[in-house]
Amino acid sequence: MTNPDEQRPVKLPVIYSFAIEGYQLFPGEDGRGIRHDVSDGVTIIVGLNGLGKTTLLNALYRCLTGPVQSGLMTLFNLGSQKPGLLDYRAADYFGNRVEDGAREATIELSVRFGGDELRIRRNLRTLNLTHLECRGIAQEPHEQAYRERVIELANLPRFEDFLVLLHYVVFVFEDRPKLIWDPSAQAELFRFVVNPASAATQYRTAFDRIASLDSERRNLRVQANRLRKQVDKARAAGATNRTLQARVDMLTTDVEGVKKAMDEVSAALVAADGRRRQARENLLRDEHEARRAQEDHLTLEQRYLRSIYPSAGEVASQVLVNAQEGCLICGDRTGAAIERVLSQVAVGRCPFCNQEPPADEPSVGGHDTTLAPADLERASGDARTWTLKLMASRDEVRKLGVEHGELSEQLNELLSQFNKMGQALSGMRRQLPPDEDRVKAMARQLDVMTDELEGLKHDQTLFEGQLESLVADTRKHVDELKDGIADRFNTYAGAFLQEECSLVYDPQERPIGQEGKSFSFPSFHVDMTSALSPEVGRTRSSAEQVSESQKEFIDLAFRMALIETLGSGAGAMIVLETPEASLDRVFAVKAGAMFGQFARSSGGSSRLIATSNVTDGPMIGAMLGVHSDPDDPRPVEEQPQFVPPVERQRHMVNLLRLAAANAALRRYRETYEETLEEAIGYAGD
Repeated sequence: MTNPDEQRPVKLPVIYSFAIEGYQLFPGEDGRGIRHDVSDGVTIIVGLNGLGKTTLLNALYRCLTGPVQSGLMTLFNLGSQKPGLLDYRAADYFGNRVEDGAREATIELSVRFGGDELRIRRNLRTLNLTHLECRGIAQEPHEQAYRERVIELANLPRFEDFLVLLHYVVFVFEDRPKLIWDPSAQAELFRFVVNPASAATQYRTAFDRIASLDSERRNLRVQANRLRKQVDKARAAGATNRTLQARVDMLTTDVEGVKKAMDEVSAALVAADGRRRQARENLLRDEHEARRAQEDHLTLEQRYLRSIYPSAGEVASQVLVNAQEGCLICGDRTGAAIERVLSQVAVGRCPFCNQEPPADEPSVGGHDTTLAPADLERASGDARTWTLKLMASRDEVRKLGVEHGELSEQLNELLSQFNKMGQALSGMRRQLPPDEDRVKAMARQLDVMTDELEGLKHDQTLFEGQLESLVADTRKHVDELKDGIADRFNTYAGAFLQEECSLVYDPQERPIGQEGKSFSFPSFHVDMTSALSPEVGRTRSSAEQVSESQKEFIDLAFRMALIETLGSGAGAMIVLETPEASLDRVFAVKAGAMFGQFARSSGGSSRLIATSNVTDGPMIGAMLGVHSDPDDPRPVEEQPQFVPPVERQRHMVNLLRLAAANAALRRYRETYEETLEEAIGYAGD
């Protein structure tokens, strides 16, 4: 007879007790937190929205995972992802739900794998281990030690597989992945739950190597094909195309000539720019000197005129000064007015009446003794000299500007010509075949790539052969379990759904990678009737082919069937957020009874931990056997889900008493407690 452990080597985790202390959300009845021994059968976490039912389930889950997460995303098939050990920030979840950040909060868990017990205590804020005990022997509280103990006790190859088992099978959260609708997830799960750990490791190694080799081979083949086309093109072209090469050589010479001309024009442009800057500096200097000379000459003229008429008042002085700008009457700007004034002054006559001044008036010729006519003449000559220099500087700047512009334009034309010729040369060179040495080197590189491709193909074929044998063994193990899984599924689905729903074993052919060999992986799908096909069940291969509520319950039934089958004789557990809102009263009674019956399966050693709101619905009572299964003719006391009334309290974690009271509980506590007592207490009392 085959050893059951050889058929089903995996040992599922079963929680036997838990304690949460120092967490403000769960002060407990005595202020010391929650301590609960999980009895065989069903355990119901009852409460209201906002009291922490989901938080409690997550605390149990995270105590098992530790401060890591798999990184798997429920939106994608498991086959397209690789589980890892990624950091998980517990403070963002547990710490943010309480005022003190959960700094002193702890969670302790007793979990068994078959007959082996593991005790764990963690800080709830960080999930760091503070105590680890295996088979009654204390261990170093390190994560690596914990993970090694888990894979040893569960008989799994990797801790990542344990995370997949928890996520896809044991814990059923509201946002759970749908195992029944993901054939790749089923294949991955069967890999490590029906095979010994050593075979599961070989399976995973072969699978990953095939995927890696397939990808590597495809990438290398793309490069090899590209190189082969280049070699074939070069060989087809034969020797160097002399005509094209001559054109390339000629154009290369022309390009070099243009480049040389550009260098020469650039140098000339730099020199012209230097000369232009110097000419501009000279122009600024000449403008300054010419302005100074003109101002000096004008000052001397004004002094000379004032010295001739020392008694002239302000009006006369202003007239003489303004005469410098032209005639005061008609505005003539030819200079005739000032010339006339100066000529009259020179002969000692009045510049206005042309008469000699009276004897009693100061002499017109009364010159400033410090100012000689020669001084005035020198100032006039100096002004003329600088004016001529200024005109010459302006002309020089203009000529150099023209030269600079012409050189810039010439350089731009050469640059445009150089770019066009360079593009044409590049295009012509691309048309040239490689030289003979280059072609030989490319051919040698192609030979190396071809050998590498053959080696990769050889290795992939070896791993495919290994995997073919391992997948065949996996199918053989699943073949031994398929009928039991299907029967249990059909029973559970019948409690949840009104339509006829059956589980069909249907191995799926699919390749690994894009070009690898196809393998027949073990897989199940569902057939279900509908309003359009009430007599014959149609295959439902995706979640989109059923309603939202049907999708949830079909997947839940599949998980329960797997867990019960795999845990048969050794114990099993499922932890779920009860989907009671999706059921009417009749099916809520049936579903609750089925949950209770599941918890009594495997010889009474299985456990179901479920959450439920306190309502006047039948779910809580049905799970405890208060309500009779309508499909079971026996009295309710004889039905497998029945829990005697005196034992029902220990099958509950009553958050009405154990959790911090929210506004709804503070206001309506009496009503909620009466509703709960009625739900669990009136049968058998």
